[in-house]
Amino acid sequence: MRLTTLRRSAIAGLTVCAIAGAWFALSPGQPAESSVTTRPIRVGRDGSVASDSCRTCHTGEHTAWRASYHRTMTTVASPAAARFVNDNVPTPSTWGPMSLVARDGALWASLPDPDRPPPAEPARITPRVALITGSHHQQVFWYETGRTRVLGAFPLTYLIGERRWIPRSAAFLQPPAPVLLSGTGHWNQVCISCHTTGGEARVPDMYARTDPAAMTADSRVREFGVACESCHGPGGGHVRSPRRLASVDGAAPAGGIVNPARLDPVRASEVCGQCHSVWEWPDRAAERDENEHGSKFRPGDVLARSRFVVQPTRNLDSPRVRALLADDPDFIRDAFWPDGTIALAGREYNGLIDSPCFTRAAAADRTLTCLSCHALHQGKEDRRPAEVWADDQLQPRANSDQACLQCHESIRARVTEHTHHAAGSSGSRCYNCHMPYTTYGLLKTVRAHRITSPDARVSRETGRPDACSLCHLDKPLAWTASRLERWYGMPQPSLDDEARSTPAAVVWALTGDAQQRAVMADAFGRAEARAVSSEHWVAPVLATLLDDPYPAVRLIAARSLRLFSLPGTTHYDFLAPREARMQASRQALAEWRTRAGAPRAPVVSDVALRALTARRNDRHVALRE
Repeated sequence: MRLTTLRRSAIAGLTVCAIAGAWFALSPGQPAESSVTTRPIRVGRDGSVASDSCRTCHTGEHTAWRASYHRTMTTVASPAAARFVNDNVPTPSTWGPMSLVARDGALWASLPDPDRPPPAEPARITPRVALITGSHHQQVFWYETGRTRVLGAFPLTYLIGERRWIPRSAAFLQPPAPVLLSGTGHWNQVCISCHTTGGEARVPDMYARTDPAAMTADSRVREFGVACESCHGPGGGHVRSPRRLASVDGAAPAGGIVNPARLDPVRASEVCGQCHSVWEWPDRAAERDENEHGSKFRPGDVLARSRFVVQPTRNLDSPRVRALLADDPDFIRDAFWPDGTIALAGREYNGLIDSPCFTRAAAADRTLTCLSCHALHQGKEDRRPAEVWADDQLQPRANSDQACLQCHESIRARVTEHTHHAAGSSGSRCYNCHMPYTTYGLLKTVRAHRITSPDARVSRETGRPDACSLCHLDKPLAWTASRLERWYGMPQPSLDDEARSTPAAVVWALTGDAQQRAVMADAFGRAEARAVSSEHWVAPVLATLLDDPYPAVRLIAARSLRLFSLPGTTHYDFLAPREARMQASRQALAEWRTRAGAPRAPVVSDVALRALTARRNDRHVALRE
């Protein structure tokens, strides 16, 4: 997935006729693709077919794909595809009223024109919504600008779980945006690369344009969303001759398709890495070619021929990274932890290729790949509801230690000896220690995919929280260091008085930068951490974060604090004026202090909380989600 923002502008027996017709099959009431002129369209090319062509022979796989969130990465807008529960769209008064309503089988927006920012008086526009991105956690709505196939971005994002609208800027970990920001052309130039299959941006003069209102595009895709051909390659030849042209060993014959599960570990993981990585084009010539003709990468290819995967642990001093940093000095800092570990969700390939289970495996069949844990199609033996599988597309065994013990067999009989935690406890789970929640995206944290071991020295030097401190929220870093030395012989680093007396989780939550604060706010809400750490003292730390300058941090802290069922948090709105937010915070803390079990001597005193907050790292953070 590209890291950049818009810096440059601010398989089966069907007849050939049926195959061709499948490209233009849309929801009832939608116009035929061939007649659409105001949004990107689906166009078949290079032996491609639509995913519905696979359904007759591969019914189970097709059904699973239909249930996945890959399919709905981008969809043609319709009332049925929208997840919002009503058209009440509260917005900051300075922006003026906005709405998003269903009418005549389509979605229509009303908003001030983001391409006419202050001091100009924004004209009100009432465009038709063309595409929707997302269906799992959030939805972003893209409208027709009327200028060729260029799309604009509705300035609000809908949070599906919270059932509310928020400014698009607040949906990311970045400082608040006081003005209405234009997102015009962002889908055409950025999202199309990974949120569709076979995207062709077709933006003329892509390096020359600076005014989004002057942008033109003839953007096309083979299919909206991440579809069958994203992972298997063009399927037209396979549809015409299924047996002769099916891949049996990973290397697809001419006109055939690829089964990633049969590729060698490196090529198999690169199928996922084409999108699930921090990448840029190798050079501008490659970018221009993909802009016009789409990506040349096909499953089974060498990824490096079409994608430059940015990996600070390997290529930080390369000419390409140096050029990227010259263009954007924060390119690395806003995507990786200081030790080069990926910090962004959705870029799991970056973590995988830095993991010893991938880099130092003794044999191919013992090499960790994406498919070691994830199932791109729900298997017949998986009895879970489809929506449970679709949440993260994990194999059933990946929800247990079996995902790791399939290779680390020697640990199976001595789990307690290895982990120093009771068998079956959260501390004995392989992934809780080696894949902690330090990767951020979509207003939450997910497991790191760079498999590591807890290391107090790394935590001290980089600020990347270790697994021990993410669970034992009430323990200082020195406590973690002493256990790691006693259990695993790891040398203790030099630590100051604060690291010996104050819980590391609290230090990161209050003195850290916005990235650290968001990770810790989420950690304070995890059930296993609250159980291990005695949750009674946690409320004041989270209440302090309700006044954080970053909207995303406030939202996550409020979500965690609501687990305490305190009245003040019921009415807390992370986007409300500061005084209203703090009134809710004070009410919650007053209720907390009256509860039985609230400690008379908190782990961290009110004085210490204020002193830590005064040292908050206010560096500019804008994670490149």
